[in-house]
Amino acid sequence: KLSDPHVVQIHEGGEYERGLFIVMELVRGPALRQWLDSEARPLPAILERFVEAARGLSAAHRAGIVHRDFKLTNALVGEDGRVRLVDFGLAFGRAAPTESATEAMTAGPAGEATPGATRRVGTPIYMSPEQVLGADCDARSDQYSF
Repeated sequence: KLSDPHVVQIHEGGEYERGLFIVMELVRGPALRQWLDSEARPLPAILERFVEAARGLSAAHRAGIVHRDFKLTNALVGEDGRVRLVDFGLAFGRAAPTESATEAMTAGPAGEATPGATRRVGTPIYMSPEQVLGADCDARSDQYSF
């Protein structure tokens, strides 16, 4: 559903021996957080990396996908210098999740479902106010995290 130079490419997904797998593009390079922290960078280079990350989010939003966990460790800077967004594990499209998807995402350690928890997953310091409150998230939620 999503193909963009600033989003890691997914090649295949499926099940194997009762587990799920995803085969994706190998991106050699640090997360954007580590790239920023590793050395002093000129402002134009920093802005260029952030614009590329924003382009990845924009592509997701155009496809109707809300990332819901954007943070600097979910953006990789490849050896080619290009930023690619990763970890869409909490993402949802415009439609509400199915009941089975909700149960799978909210099952606790003993398998019990936790109502409403699907909207509250994410990294707390990056979560938008509506995500913290359990309300519906949209592109603005990702923009807040960005």
